[in-house]
Amino acid sequence: MKKLVLSLAVLGAIMTGCSSDDSNDGPVAPATGELSGNITSDMTLNAETVYTLKGATYVRPGVTLTIPAGTRIEADASFEEVAFLGIEQGAKIIAQGTAAKPIVFTSNATNPAPQDWGGLVICGKSITNLGINAQAEVTGLTYGGTNPADNSGILSHIIVEYSGNLINDDAEFNGVTFYAVGTGTQVDNILVYQGSDDGFEWFGGTVNATNLAAIGCQDDSFDWTEGWNGTVTNLYSDQSSAR
Repeated sequence: MKKLVLSLAVLGAIMTGCSSDDSNDGPVAPATGELSGNITSDMTLNAETVYTLKGATYVRPGVTLTIPAGTRIEADASFEEVAFLGIEQGAKIIAQGTAAKPIVFTSNATNPAPQDWGGLVICGKSITNLGINAQAEVTGLTYGGTNPADNSGILSHIIVEYSGNLINDDAEFNGVTFYAVGTGTQVDNILVYQGSDDGFEWFGGTVNATNLAAIGCQDDSFDWTEGWNGTVTNLYSDQSSAR
């Protein structure tokens, strides 16, 4: 694990603003800029809009959420229900940033801090040692199946800040949680910054990843269980700055 081989562009993007991207074809999110509840049809966000993630937000089976490079999504830290984005089994997220225009998930608090919101939760149909139709610790979503090549989409050049809100006294959200995610999913160049629990956690699955960084996370930077057997190339962790 060598710091120099990590994507310096992603690390350098911490706390920086994001410029807009070109317009995208296809269904576009409502002009209000709020993401909440169930997303039940294909949706493409606009990089020029700052979106508010309000409460539990689910991408339902068969639906694709596309997030273009440079998009900024701010979780509502003051809302009574914890904000998080859950990608259900059979759904896809195409969140493909670039080194110059990362996709940023953060808090809308004036003074953001760890535990301001939940995080990203991706549920797939790959293999877990709990079998099929297991129930996720966070969100209660179903995961696990028989397809090691299951495809939940693309997660590339993403920054996740101030995540890890409590679910209950015994459980918290992670920055990014992979539940039985398969090898058909592309995962690379992701930074989790100042999370109150793990940076990344895998519950079973076969998904591989490249260039993952966890900075200032208060629990494990990287954690896995339930028979995850994917690989990761280039990990970087710095817990010295955890708040």
